Amino acid sequence: MRDAPGRDYPFGSQYQPDERAPQMTPAQLTAVRDAAVSVAGRRGVHRFDDVFIYNEPHRRDVYRLLARGLTHKALGRLKPKAAAGR
Repeated sequence: MRDAPGRDYPFGSQYQPDERAPQMTPAQLTAVRDAAVSVAGRRGVHRFDDVFIYNEPHRRDVYRLLARGLTHKALGRLKPKAAAGR
């Protein structure tokens, strides 16, 4: 997840300068639980402010995610592994 709500980094991204800290507040955890309940039984990728829920995504969803990651990588928008340690 990026610092901006509802935004994420492409799959395979090795440089994530604006990534949120993994710790979540109790209120955020409650929101995640409520989000999971709201999409129960609905396949796909569901975007929320603090979390993305991958609930048995359809093939087209997986292909879109992979294509986005490969496109960014091909365009050089992802930093090389050497920069990941900065």
